[in-house]
Amino acid sequence: MMKRNVLILAVLVALLFVGCKQEKPKQEAAYTDYELAMTNQDTVAVTQLVNQFFDYLEHDRLSDAVAMLYKINEENPLDEPQLLDNSQIASVTNAYRMLMPIRSHKIDYIKFNQAYDNEVKVTVIMEEAHDGEPAMTTVMYFKAYDYLAEWRLCTMNSFDGSRRIISNEQADSMQQRYSEELEQKSAK
Repeated sequence: MMKRNVLILAVLVALLFVGCKQEKPKQEAAYTDYELAMTNQDTVAVTQLVNQFFDYLEHDRLSDAVAMLYKINEENPLDEPQLLDNSQIASVTNAYRMLMPIRSHKIDYIKFNQAYDNEVKVTVIMEEAHDGEPAMTTVMYFKAYDYLAEWRLCTMNSFDGSRRIISNEQADSMQQRYSEELEQKSAK
């Protein structure tokens, strides 16, 4: 009887380990209802907004670029985004001034999630590659805010409580997906 109980227990433990070690298929994150409602016009509008911002920076029009930026009320993100106040303008201007000159940029991806919670990742080239040296780059994140069907470019500052939507682990796949979508749209 004792041997039989030990044998049954051993079989149950073995089944438990086998069941735990089976890999479960990874599920793609479900799209939000908001994301499903997005159209090409939304992607184009956000792309144009980001490109305009960087066009100003690339042509040494720092004050024009900073004037495009809004701030989200992190306590109530549904409130209308506000233009930066004077101290925020000074802070952002000083931060961007350290990156100047900016030679070019590339939008890595746009991730739509909610009207107030969309993420744009941009690789910024401050010095082109030359003489075997790689390009000097940095990455910037913005929040694109859809307020009453008008897109606004908002700052993303972790000190103010801003959080990214896409984790570092998901970023590469998101960039790949965004590149594939652009290729498909270009082919049409």
